Amino acid sequence: MRTIRKALWATALVLVAAGCARELEFNELSDNFIDGSEDNIPHSVTIHAGFERMGTPDTKTSLQMNGASADVLWKSGDAIRVMANKSGNTFYSNDFTTDADGVSSADFECSNWTPEGQVRKVYAFYPASSFMGLRLDSGYGLGVLFPSVQTAVDGNIDNGLNISYAIATALTDDFLFRNIPSLIKFRLNGDSVDELASIKFSASTNIVGEGMLMSLTSDSPYVLFSKYYGDLDEPAGNVVTLNKPADGSFKAGVDYYIAVAPSTTEGFSMIFSDADGNYVTKTSTKTLVLGRSVISDLGTITVDGLGDPLVKKYMKQTSGSPNPVDIAVIPDGFTAGQRSLFEQLAASAIDFMFDTEPYKSYKDYFNVYFIWAPSNQTGGSVTNGSGVVTQAHDTAFGTRWGSDSYNDMTADADKVFSYVSAHCPEIVKGTLTIRDVPVLIIVNDSRYGGICQFDPYGQAFCIAPYTFSGGGIRWEFMNRVPNTNNPVESNWNYSWHTRTSADISDEEAYNIGDWKNTVLHEYGGHAFGRLTDEYYYDEDRWYAYQGAFDEHSWPVPFALNVSGYYNTVPWQTILDKYNAGQLANPKPVGKFQGGAGSIYNVWRSEKTSCMINNNQYFSAWQRVLIAKRITEKAGETFNLDMYLAHEAANPVPYKNGDTRKGNQAVRTMPHLPHPVRLEGFTQTSVPLE
Repeated sequence: MRTIRKALWATALVLVAAGCARELEFNELSDNFIDGSEDNIPHSVTIHAGFERMGTPDTKTSLQMNGASADVLWKSGDAIRVMANKSGNTFYSNDFTTDADGVSSADFECSNWTPEGQVRKVYAFYPASSFMGLRLDSGYGLGVLFPSVQTAVDGNIDNGLNISYAIATALTDDFLFRNIPSLIKFRLNGDSVDELASIKFSASTNIVGEGMLMSLTSDSPYVLFSKYYGDLDEPAGNVVTLNKPADGSFKAGVDYYIAVAPSTTEGFSMIFSDADGNYVTKTSTKTLVLGRSVISDLGTITVDGLGDPLVKKYMKQTSGSPNPVDIAVIPDGFTAGQRSLFEQLAASAIDFMFDTEPYKSYKDYFNVYFIWAPSNQTGGSVTNGSGVVTQAHDTAFGTRWGSDSYNDMTADADKVFSYVSAHCPEIVKGTLTIRDVPVLIIVNDSRYGGICQFDPYGQAFCIAPYTFSGGGIRWEFMNRVPNTNNPVESNWNYSWHTRTSADISDEEAYNIGDWKNTVLHEYGGHAFGRLTDEYYYDEDRWYAYQGAFDEHSWPVPFALNVSGYYNTVPWQTILDKYNAGQLANPKPVGKFQGGAGSIYNVWRSEKTSCMINNNQYFSAWQRVLIAKRITEKAGETFNLDMYLAHEAANPVPYKNGDTRKGNQAVRTMPHLPHPVRLEGFTQTSVPLE
């Protein structure tokens, strides 16, 4: 297979024990659990349970605040799951419940306990209803679930959120439960508090979902989200939603809490929404340590008016299609006073793209959002060409690349995706996810550059600097021209000639444009269109054999505009129609040797296009792929014949060359690097100022 290449004051824990969060069927682990039917006669057993104190007197261990400390309170009906470790490393499991209410230490009873005189260690877990299981591989671990959707309780946390456990050597011991969650505390004020339906807290790391509680006997137990017990009930995530109280609405001046797994988040955001989807986002770039059994008090947050002041809706969907198709444009290297400059440049780039088919015909399918994020300094950071920063610029998203090398051009993917997730309206409302919204980053930097980064599921961002402050660019063409479009055999029986003026004229290889052409190529072609490059290198780098592109079979396919096989090209239907005179197109359609960086054994459908020399023209097959992607993202079914009939009635012009006025300097620049597959990002949320 071939591949294209405000410091927060934190006090300790506050928790309230409660009843069932949700019913889960207990899943046995291999033969380690037994039901007790072969054991002794069922009998009643009582255990005594309380909660740890992590220090005195400044440790908080309850929501009944008494100065700087409080106690965890059991409630009547609370149930804990008790697991007795017997000889032979087998376990017996049963639930214990209490009638005590409002106390920090209580008796729990089980009426049908069977083991007697056989127990060597006992594990207990609260709440019983959320117990996922006990794993013995790679050390003892308890399956835990931190729910991603919680209900607000005035001055408290919801039932079942005080995930905790205890270990004892015998049932007669006192069970001292260890609290696991970290609590995020805040109060609200402002005119819109009573309108809120939900509040989302978004971190830069996983804080909810199913995982394994590890290092049970150590001083620092932790949640491992990469491991879970049995089937995955709720995947790990970085966003937790706090819905309004069940018996009313959010209130000003009341303490609210969100329970999450212990972690450290480098920046976070909170999204305040009403029932109609109107929202406002508050962000912070501060690092927040969410310690185990610790309350992080965010203070009072003002919510006056719902509507994100950082978001400008530049283009609105009017097609009536079931789903919106969103574009998010963000700035980097634009300082606080340069928002109008960013929006001006963003508008010019978007207008250019939507003056290009097929985007022009599908313009009414799109929402386009300009999402403002100021940087402390202008420009992107400079690297040595190998990714090492030699001149740092303090910018919102950390764009960086070499002064004369573009292969290492990148940005901080987590910050990019997190910020857009926190501010793009359809993502905030839950209509779309970040995988549905490719991101365009415009960089306030005059250096040449441009690159796209993507993953197999459609998630992508691209970077395009304001190169030469809008000055002219002419892109280099390939010097070598293959002498045949036929496949090259394994003996590398190839031949080529140096490009002539006739070749240049035939392919119209010269194109003079500017940074907007880079945007069209990197965003319109790569990030949104999922097309790969159709240029190739003059150096001796090529595929020696025919072969499949693994990107073609991805969940969201990539690079379908090129083929690694001569006889089975993806655009065969288009080619047949062209040969039959049934396709209106300004350029010949065929199988032309060269693409995806390789001069041989990769084919493209037309000699020239935006994916070769950045001109304002996508080939017939590229247009079909883009139109199909737009249609399917909009929730409609793509019909090729209807689309081609539209083109026949509205012929697509071929656009090439310099349409700008004046005697501007034009610099000849090389092709930019191929798209880069995203690796190692956690897809989380950033940024409460």
